[in-house]
Amino acid sequence: MTTESEPSDSAPRPHGFSRRGLIASAAAAGGTGVVGAVAGFGIGRSRVTDRAEAAPSRDLSGANGPLTEPFYGPHQSGVETPPQAHAHFLALTLKTGIKAAEVVRWLRLLTADAAALTQGSGPLADSEPELAHDPARLTVTFGFGRGLVKLAGRKSVPTWLGPLEKFSIDDLDPDLCTGDLLLQICGDDPLTLAHARRMLWKDSRNFAEVAWQ
Repeated sequence: MTTESEPSDSAPRPHGFSRRGLIASAAAAGGTGVVGAVAGFGIGRSRVTDRAEAAPSRDLSGANGPLTEPFYGPHQSGVETPPQAHAHFLALTLKTGIKAAEVVRWLRLLTADAAALTQGSGPLADSEPELAHDPARLTVTFGFGRGLVKLAGRKSVPTWLGPLEKFSIDDLDPDLCTGDLLLQICGDDPLTLAHARRMLWKDSRNFAEVAWQ
């Protein structure tokens, strides 16, 4: 089910580039090398556990490995995870006037909800938590773009952090070289993945707009 505020299926979609090109274009500020900072904002949140709706029955016989991938670890989930069957990339641009304190609040919300979803628990504001009960190896990986890193201030940015160099094999689409935050959402079940995308966009719509997906 979609709403008018949800990312449109007609939004620009990536084409003709490698995974490395994707990271270079949408997470030009350092990709997986910096996004670990997001996990550092994780906070505890109460969960709604008294709902007993039955989760839809899905065929996950082709799932590659256990149904739950760890969210916290030396690297973000999705960085060294064996590839899943489905993926969605959502690039977001900060709304005009958003301040650093608001971004911190947004990242805390995204982190808490992504952690819950990957472990099979619906976020606090989830009206359909039964759709989260089978995570199906769901992972959420965050990439920081230049605009978001700039808000952190020079003292908070490592000296080694900078735009990725362009490689000779790259074929970058200028329309896809934008975005302040990239969400890479992967999993073995398209329904679980779509539900996670909807929840994370719900967290984001007051802070950012869709650049491409």
